[in-house]
Amino acid sequence: MKGNKLEREIIRVLEGLLTGNINILKPSSEDMVSSFILRELVRLEPRLRSYLYVFSFSSRDTRRLKRLISIADAVVLWGGDQAVSALRSLMPPEKRLIEWGHKFSFVYVTKQGLKMEEKIAGLAYHLEATRQRLCSSCQTIYIDTEDSGVVKEFTGKLEEAINRIYLDADSLATLRASARNTLINQSCALSAAIHGRGEIYTGGCPVECLPRERALGVLRKTPVSLQTVGLICEEREREELSRLFYRAGAVRIRPPKEMSRHMPEGAHDGEYPLLRYTKIVE
Repeated sequence: MKGNKLEREIIRVLEGLLTGNINILKPSSEDMVSSFILRELVRLEPRLRSYLYVFSFSSRDTRRLKRLISIADAVVLWGGDQAVSALRSLMPPEKRLIEWGHKFSFVYVTKQGLKMEEKIAGLAYHLEATRQRLCSSCQTIYIDTEDSGVVKEFTGKLEEAINRIYLDADSLATLRASARNTLINQSCALSAAIHGRGEIYTGGCPVECLPRERALGVLRKTPVSLQTVGLICEEREREELSRLFYRAGAVRIRPPKEMSRHMPEGAHDGEYPLLRYTKIVE
């Protein structure tokens, strides 16, 4: 968790550097490493010295926070609703707040998808690789049914797939390497999304009934923004379900195994981050 917080802070600084901005970092209270990394960066490239500044103090020190805000053109924040609200209250209306917050991702399985053992195996691999640590990690599994017996059937298949991963030593080694690379490359980490209330759990991930007729209404009421949806369905169902989940707020549709695949050229949470650190002049 601490490593992921560090990663977010460093990435935000790198984005600021790439767009030619002067960056003032106030690290989180647990972060003891950001300053060291940035000092090493300046040592390797001394021209960055005038573009990087670090001020370490408690976020409760609102007087200092306001002083930093007063000299900034924009303030970048990663956090939940409470952190965003607290910072907004300190900012004058003309200052820009760039928010990066918690996201909710899930897997949706249709009745036809229950027969797709390869994709269920991909979901098992994803769950074990990411351990729900990323915003793009599957945090809930929804089944297109009202029948709890179908949910139990799927849960049994998923547990078997997870068990097969740990019986295969080569697969386990690959899995651990994938998990390390995912956590290093993914810019958004530990999700604080509120999970569903299903009674059946697999690998710490709740499994729930959610017929597609009710999906839009349920998902539009989630207290956090949607990000990635992993689909286990027949190809002929993909277009209909993709439209449904894009309407609900999702920004990425992926096969379950690729939900957290790092894509350097891709958007982040439905936006290209560097555009938020720049302005168009004429």
